[in-house]
Amino acid sequence: MKLSLSDALLTVLPEMSVHAMYARAIDLESLAKLPFAPPSLGETEGAELIDRWKKLYKSLPCDKAARSSIEYLIKCARKGKLRPILPPVDVYNMASLLAFSPFGGENVHTMRGGLTLDCAKGGEPFVPLGKDQVQEALPGEVIWVDGARRVVCRAMNWIESDLHKLTAETRDIIFVSERPSGEFPSPQPGFDYLADLFGPHCERLERFVLDASNPAVTVAV
Repeated sequence: MKLSLSDALLTVLPEMSVHAMYARAIDLESLAKLPFAPPSLGETEGAELIDRWKKLYKSLPCDKAARSSIEYLIKCARKGKLRPILPPVDVYNMASLLAFSPFGGENVHTMRGGLTLDCAKGGEPFVPLGKDQVQEALPGEVIWVDGARRVVCRAMNWIESDLHKLTAETRDIIFVSERPSGEFPSPQPGFDYLADLFGPHCERLERFVLDASNPAVTVAV
């Protein structure tokens, strides 16, 4: 599977870097036994970061409702309202809060050979998580697309695709986190956490960093 940043994306966001990790053959039963203990945050913690993401989104073509996933997580953590979903999702949400960076996880077997952070041409099909109605990406919207140019996630990390979601049976996962520029926190602490946690519970781990100098890697899945 090819993991990449497109030329169009790097033209719009030349400082973009993406940290990624591939976990193969995850032992889901063992993972499910790990404790779920999300951090508690103060009432204003993360406020500057949320504002920074909002400013970025306003500068890009996207739905007016689009928000970074880290905003949602921070606000839930402030209120103590984070609840378990699926063990792999719970784990990458924890990583996201530890690093204050948006994290996502995708089923590599739904990718049709590729996962690319790109700028939409407009009209790329998208089925939101938990829905069955097809939407379309906006022209210029920063999106993750698979090898068939189906949208995996809209507005970088806003809404996940129902077609690519993790399920209780998903054992081979690619985790990604976007860092639009050096003004945003590095995802590395979150990936260190993921690596320590997944290491004993999967067959293989690989980590990658993509940027303008290294815009594509091949992941052996």
